[in-house]
Amino acid sequence: MQLLSAGALPSWHVSAQLSLGTRSVASTTPLRHPRSRQSWRETAAAASAAAALCGHLQARCRSHSSRCGRLRCRSEGLGQGPEAEEDSTFLAELRKRGEQIREKEQRRDERICRNWQEGQAMVGAVAAADDWVRRVALLGNDLFVGTASTGVRRYRLGEPEPRQRFEVSGDPRTMVPAFHPGEVDPETSVTSLACDGRYLAAGLAGSRAQLWDSDGTLLLDALLSQEPSPCFVCLLEGMLYAVSGQSLRRWRLDCIISLGAEKVIDPQEGEEAEMAKIMLSCCVHCLAPGPGGSIALGFEDGSVELRSRSLSLLSRRVAAHPAAVSAACCTDSGLVTGDAQGRVVSWGFEANSPGESWEIRWRSRHQARVTAINVGGGGSIVTGALDGTLRVWKPDSGQGLFQVPGHKIWFGSICIDDNDGIMVTDGRDNAVYIYDFRQEDGESLSEIDL
Repeated sequence: MQLLSAGALPSWHVSAQLSLGTRSVASTTPLRHPRSRQSWRETAAAASAAAALCGHLQARCRSHSSRCGRLRCRSEGLGQGPEAEEDSTFLAELRKRGEQIREKEQRRDERICRNWQEGQAMVGAVAAADDWVRRVALLGNDLFVGTASTGVRRYRLGEPEPRQRFEVSGDPRTMVPAFHPGEVDPETSVTSLACDGRYLAAGLAGSRAQLWDSDGTLLLDALLSQEPSPCFVCLLEGMLYAVSGQSLRRWRLDCIISLGAEKVIDPQEGEEAEMAKIMLSCCVHCLAPGPGGSIALGFEDGSVELRSRSLSLLSRRVAAHPAAVSAACCTDSGLVTGDAQGRVVSWGFEANSPGESWEIRWRSRHQARVTAINVGGGGSIVTGALDGTLRVWKPDSGQGLFQVPGHKIWFGSICIDDNDGIMVTDGRDNAVYIYDFRQEDGESLSEIDL
């Protein structure tokens, strides 16, 4: 299979150049720290403009000390003469350049939003593993690929070989129950991935949660249940959450390195405890960040819960679905959930009391279990299911915008970058596919044959 290269996607190449400069990067390069939610173009432009301004002022201060005083007191008015005119011209050029950058960013954002509305993107395989791909996660230019039996790999977008490998616990020959038509998976199969730039977390089919630092050092290997059940993980605001079956746990990331024996506490002892553990009333089928720093849990009995950092119950929607709630995603104004029979429901919350008043905004559906939900360009809702389709819905009405067929029963991840310009998905055997919504000449996603 031919992979899309950095040459085929020039903006990734430029982004990588800006991020790395001319430094040579080894195969075990640590993950970068969490990125600003600004685009790299804004960040680079702002840094360049600031550096230019500082250099200009410093040079003038060194050579003209009296003029430096006038620059520091600019709010009281510039001095007279050619120096003041030069300063004014320079600042005018700086403002003009800033305006050009903002206009360019606005055009880019409008193009991305339009492409999402029309279902237009450049599409192709961006990574191919020698193992079945189960889950993927995206952080900037770093793509994390969780496999069925050989752990997690970190790729740089546009590069064919992984830069880093993370080994997982368990025996790939031992089969355990799974939430897909195949019914079983190796206990080493990755069922959930989360990364924040400093840590990488994986949930495994055999009820294990594992955590690594940016150097690939294993920090945590916890067996959540003696009865094997897929494990789901979430990294949120300095905490690691993991759930398998009815067992829910939470660790403080800054305490994991110093933890010895696990310290089980009552959640009422407070949210700052090192490790909290509770048993839930029903088997959990999904875990996701919720509103206001909470977590959202989807249950086998069709209910949905929101819980706080201390794992205490904030809100519970009984019978939110008639089947197991298999996917959830927090939006700016509520929550979107999907179930094992393909239903998709958008919920609205009261502005100041998330989860206390559950209002159904719209319903849509797939023809099989919903496995992934995310928010795309223009606030669109993106869902994936075991009917082999990825579908995109209008956020206010649930009207379908477009769908992408051709996925398989392993479809479980939809990852979208902070600028909504890049989407990656699994569900195509050993390949990860990428969708670039930033380009003018994309294909119609509903018509392509992948």
